[in-house]
Amino acid sequence: LNDVFGVKADVSAMDMNERREFIFAAAETGYDRKKEEFPSEEIFTAFANKVLLEVMDKYWIRHIDALDHLKEGIGIRNYGQKDPRIEYRKEAYKLFDSMLMSVRGSAVSILYRATINVARIMPAFAKETN
Repeated sequence: LNDVFGVKADVSAMDMNERREFIFAAAETGYDRKKEEFPSEEIFTAFANKVLLEVMDKYWIRHIDALDHLKEGIGIRNYGQKDPRIEYRKEAYKLFDSMLMSVRGSAVSILYRATINVARIMPAFAKETN
């Protein structure tokens, strides 16, 4: 929590619902704090979208590579009396789910940790919007 949201707390004494509520509150507070660092909500949204797209691109390429490796090795499942197509779908779904979790975690981490040089991004943002 401290690394991502900048909140120091001992959540070990909390039950699961209290932890969930505490984490959501910390995330919302951190999000609002990060948004205030930007000169406008439009610039913040553009930054968040750029972060998400870059992270998604990185993890999507890894996911495609993982699917290629899975395809190469899935034929072995046939020896275990399992339908390779069904096994491929199951494994591919797990890989996709894992990729989505990684994208979310990485995007949130980057977004919350980023430091912004407003003087530097304003000219670039003005070019993109024109």
